[in-house]
Amino acid sequence: MNQRELINLVLNQTVSYEDYPFSNSKQTSSSLAAAIRHTSNHKTIAIILEKDQQLLLNLKLTPEHVAEVIQTRGVIPG
Repeated sequence: MNQRELINLVLNQTVSYEDYPFSNSKQTSSSLAAAIRHTSNHKTIAIILEKDQQLLLNLKLTPEHVAEVIQTRGVIPG
């Protein structure tokens, strides 16, 4: 899976839109961090980026979900 596919997956699973609040003129499109924001309140629910050829997904979760998801291999607390 690449960054675009993950962004599309998250967008299809949520009521949200894609934003690039951290971009500047020196960044290439492949190094941009995509913020996925909720459509109604514009709060960030996920940040998706590639770093050192690894695809990273930072999700906003409830404490209950964190305790559940942290048991998954490759998941670390933010």
